[in-house]
Amino acid sequence: ITSVHAHTSDNTIYTPHTWTSAAIATAMIHARKANNLPVPPYLNILAEETPLTKCTCTKQTHHLPAFNPPFSDANPTHAFFAVHCTTAAEIHFANLSGVIDTEAGFLNHHKTLMITYDSKRLSYGKLVHHAISHNAANTVYFHTNDQKAVAQINMMNARVSYTRLVQFDAAEHTFVKTVDRKHYLRNTIIKSVPLSPLQKARANAYIAQGQFHEATRLLSPRQGLILRFSQSNKSLTDIVHSFEPVDVNIQKAWFMLSDAG
Repeated sequence: ITSVHAHTSDNTIYTPHTWTSAAIATAMIHARKANNLPVPPYLNILAEETPLTKCTCTKQTHHLPAFNPPFSDANPTHAFFAVHCTTAAEIHFANLSGVIDTEAGFLNHHKTLMITYDSKRLSYGKLVHHAISHNAANTVYFHTNDQKAVAQINMMNARVSYTRLVQFDAAEHTFVKTVDRKHYLRNTIIKSVPLSPLQKARANAYIAQGQFHEATRLLSPRQGLILRFSQSNKSLTDIVHSFEPVDVNIQKAWFMLSDAG
C-alpha cells in the first residue's frame, strides 16, 4: 500500500501517518461516518482488535474538528476464569467491549476460559464483575495483589461466597486449549473461512443465539467470497477439513488456502 486517503463530504482528507491495518481501518471508518455511510462490522472489528500506533492521521484541511480515533493503543492482557461450562462462558464474554479473544481450555485439569482483553478499554475489575454477575466463574485467577483486591471488592459487593480466588503462577498453571473451543462456530460452514480472533468469538456467540446471518455480516468481502466458494467447491472443502481454519490464526489460514490454490 503506497497511499490511502479518507475523504469526507467537504473534501477534508485524513491520511494515516503509518500504514498499519488499524490506522487504515480507522481512517476508513471516520470517512464513512463523516459521509453518513454505514460502517461494515468487519471494519469495526479490525480497528477494535488491532493496536493503533501513536501516530494516527493527518488532517489536511480545517473544515472539521481534529480527528480523534475511536480506538486506543491496544494493551492486550490475559485473564483466567475457571468455569462450569467453557462453551457457555465463551458466549458470555464474546461481546463484552474490550475483549479481543476467548479460548476454552483446561488449567491444571479445571475447565477454564482464557480471555485476551485490551486493558485500556476494559478494566480487570469490570471483567471480574461481568464474570460474577453472569455466574460464569467458580474460580477467579489473579496475577497481582492489586487484581486480588479488585476481585475481592467485586465479590463482596455481589455477596458471592462460592467463587474462589487463586493466584496465577505460570510455573504451576498450564493452560491447554480444548479441541471443541468455539463449539457453535465449528459446526457451521463459517469454520472454513480464515477469521481473526474477535471475528471467531463474536461469530460463535451469534450462531449460539441462532443468528447465523449476523455472524456472516462480520465477514469482509473477501471472506464472504471464500464462504460462498467453500459451499459449492468440494476440493476447497476437502482442503479446509485437512487443517480447520478455525483452529489456526488468520495469517496461517490465509497462506495455507493460498498455497492450496
